[in-house]
Amino acid sequence: MLMQTHVSYLASFLAISYFQIGLLSLTLSADPASLEYGIYLSIAEVFQLVELFVLGPRLILGV
Repeated sequence: MLMQTHVSYLASFLAISYFQIGLLSLTLSADPASLEYGIYLSIAEVFQLVELFVLGPRLILGV
């Protein structure tokens, strides 16, 4: 059970990391005033907050 939980947390961390790497993409950051960039940035920030305040502590307390 513990291994299954850790695998799901790892998958979540990887997905959020891909969003963060996507922010560094030159094609996305070429026009920071665009609507698509604003939406992508907002989604990435929400996922980052979830990672910071939900996934991290639950992973630590699960051990």
